Amino acid sequence: MPSLLALGGGHPFGAEPPHLLASAGGNINALLAVIACAAVLASALFLVWALRLRRRIRCTVWDLELANRDMRESASQLRAVFTSMSSMVAEVTDNGYVKRILPTRFDPEESYPDGVEGLHLESVYSRSIGAMLMEGIREVRAASNQDEIISREFEFKVPGSPTWLLVTFSSLTRRSMLMVAREITSLKSAQKEVMSKQRFYTALIQNTRDVISVVQPDGRVIFESPSAAAFSCGIDDRSGCEDFFSSIHPQDAMIIKERFSSMVRNGLDSASFEMRRKRADGSWVVLDAQAANLMSDEAVNGLVINAHDVTQRKAFEEELQRHVFLDPLTRLPNRALFMDRLRHAMARVLRHETYRFAVLFVDLDRFKIINESLGHSVGDKLLQSIARRVSSCLRKVDTMARLGGDDFIVLLDDMEDEMEAIRVAERIKEALSDAHVIDSMEVFTSASIGIAYHMNCYTEPEQIIRDAETAMHRAKGTTDDGYKVFHHQMHTQAVQTLKLETDMRHALDRNEFELHFQPIVHLPSMHISGFEALLRWQHPRRGMVPPLEFIPVAEETGIIVPLGEWVLRTACETLAHLSGLLSPKAGPLTMSVNLSARQFRNKRLADTVESALSMARVPAGSLCLEVTESLVMEDPARTRGILRQMKEIGASIAIDDFGTGYSSLSSLHNYPFDTLKIDQAFVRAMREEHFTARNGRNSIVRTILALAESMGMGVVAEGIETAFQKEALHAMGCAHAQGYLFAKPMAFSSLESFLLDADDLAFGPFGSNGEQKPMSAA
Repeated sequence: MPSLLALGGGHPFGAEPPHLLASAGGNINALLAVIACAAVLASALFLVWALRLRRRIRCTVWDLELANRDMRESASQLRAVFTSMSSMVAEVTDNGYVKRILPTRFDPEESYPDGVEGLHLESVYSRSIGAMLMEGIREVRAASNQDEIISREFEFKVPGSPTWLLVTFSSLTRRSMLMVAREITSLKSAQKEVMSKQRFYTALIQNTRDVISVVQPDGRVIFESPSAAAFSCGIDDRSGCEDFFSSIHPQDAMIIKERFSSMVRNGLDSASFEMRRKRADGSWVVLDAQAANLMSDEAVNGLVINAHDVTQRKAFEEELQRHVFLDPLTRLPNRALFMDRLRHAMARVLRHETYRFAVLFVDLDRFKIINESLGHSVGDKLLQSIARRVSSCLRKVDTMARLGGDDFIVLLDDMEDEMEAIRVAERIKEALSDAHVIDSMEVFTSASIGIAYHMNCYTEPEQIIRDAETAMHRAKGTTDDGYKVFHHQMHTQAVQTLKLETDMRHALDRNEFELHFQPIVHLPSMHISGFEALLRWQHPRRGMVPPLEFIPVAEETGIIVPLGEWVLRTACETLAHLSGLLSPKAGPLTMSVNLSARQFRNKRLADTVESALSMARVPAGSLCLEVTESLVMEDPARTRGILRQMKEIGASIAIDDFGTGYSSLSSLHNYPFDTLKIDQAFVRAMREEHFTARNGRNSIVRTILALAESMGMGVVAEGIETAFQKEALHAMGCAHAQGYLFAKPMAFSSLESFLLDADDLAFGPFGSNGEQKPMSAA
């Protein structure tokens, strides 16, 4: 206890009382126990804290090690990034000096062997660029605070070099900036190329006449080129631009909407169509459009339509179509269109048993004379007038076409009965009977019509047209009605005619043609004064072909021209032979040769006549060329010119079959005729009981004889078959005659024998029965 008291220091009032001392000792013990417990607790807490601190230190060290490792990895990655950069990364002070260079692929020693650290930016680049960069530094510093990083980019071209740089400034510290300088020359080149292409395509869009539109499938317009301004939904017409279909023709709009829907629904890449679009002035144009589906392209997200104006092309195509299928003169369908409709009619027959149709072939009569005498202009107007008149006789379902020249053809569609074609033909004949007033002139014409009904034997349109044309040729000049209905016999005859034409083309080379000669007798002396050469054809299979059968075919096909030249040469050669065969006292002989219409119009006629006379060495005056009255009247002016050419050569001219044509007796003085040949029809009509009557047939012969005498022409009567006819003609003053009474036409061999047996070419007297009595001596 002394230590405790010493520690306690003693009571101030002296020694403690015993009970107090005992009480104090107990408190001290308790206090000591508390202190001991507190010390134990403090030791325990310290121990826990120390353990925790140790654990924390260990975690912190581990975290620091992890962080350090991450920092090393990040630094490595950043170093790799910087190393791979071709840019220059530098820390630059606010006053423009390079503080340090970060390691990158940029090697400053290539341009700056002494390095760039410590250099001012004006020294690194140039004064102007340095000044620009300093402005950037000040701009970034002025806009940034201490903690905010703000970047600015400056793009410029290095003077004297094709290099472009992009410089970026970022606030790094309060007194320095991070500067990144990257070369963008290739980028600038790419941008330049892109901008060039953009300007190119922009110029194309601005100046193209095509309309380029980007629309949604529902028609909402996203974009349209300036060329669309011409339309009511153009780029300058904002009232209608929102709906693409507002300016499209309603009929076309329905089709295009379906086309757009199909493209989107089926994923079609493109589509083509034509559309009519309304212009701002109200007119319609035709556009040929190509649509591309770019709905999946985010940059477009629409249907791109490129439309080209084809209005003029369509108009040209329509005009070409009219030229292809319409006759330019009459505006009627042409042969091509008619054949198409005829094919449809033939196909319809196969589907409908009660369906009937017919084809009418209409050919104008004597149109060539009108065309050549009045001119082609009048002829064209006449064809137009005829087209209108014939069309007025038809129904709307019928088709009238012009095949060419003066040939028209009609398709009578869906007839009630076969008589309907006859009724139409009669209406056409009646409509054409009235005069056509053309250029203040009245022009009359008629038509020949061939009718062919559809029959099951027809398989091609050409067949029924062929038969209608065949019937037309039969109608021409052979019927008062002016129309004929085709029957199979006509086709058979047409085939025979074609075969005849083929044989005729070879007959001349095979020497199948020959001339027969009929004597012309001088009635007062009964001497032969000449001969008429008549063409005959000795066919190898058919025998002698009648002239009326093959001459028209030769005339129509043109074979008559070379055939006529052969006739002229042979006739002149025969005349030369006969003149040498007979005695001089027989007198000069003449040879009459008939000229066909086609031969007469041949430009080589004069040369042919001169050549024949020259080769045969016969006088020109011994050749008599015969032309028919109808031939003379086809083209009077031209005929006079040709006849004068023949007269200049020296040949004599005779008008054959006089009185059967259309000429007037008073017109004969306009032509240089030497001889009139009285047609045998007037000679055969002569009767003994009418011989003295002035109003009988004999009076016509007397008139012709008197006319010829007054005009100084000779006369030859044809077809003398009886002694009465000979005596009557002789009594009326007819000097020459020919006919079976004297001799039939005979071949050269027979003629030669006939002349050798005759005495001075004189015929003896004839009995009343027409039989010739023995010839008397001269």
